[in-house]
Amino acid sequence: GDCGTSPSIGGNDSVGRGTVGSVANGGKCTVTFASNWATNAPVCSVHNETTGALVRPALPTVTKVEFTGTLLASDVLSYRCEQY
Repeated sequence: GDCGTSPSIGGNDSVGRGTVGSVANGGKCTVTFASNWATNAPVCSVHNETTGALVRPALPTVTKVEFTGTLLASDVLSYRCEQY
């Protein structure tokens, strides 16, 4: 809902790639994990493969993580999350 109109995502809870939807999204994309992480929220990193604009993981929990930054329609974001 917050990653533009008709965004897409592929991968799993640990690593994946998503594409921002076709309408401006206000600079936030939330990834909801398929399974809860064990005890602690994972440590995540994210990279904008399309423009190289800075994107940061924010507010990670055991159920989701928000990626925030300057996001344009069709930007491709790759992420990695690991348990510690």
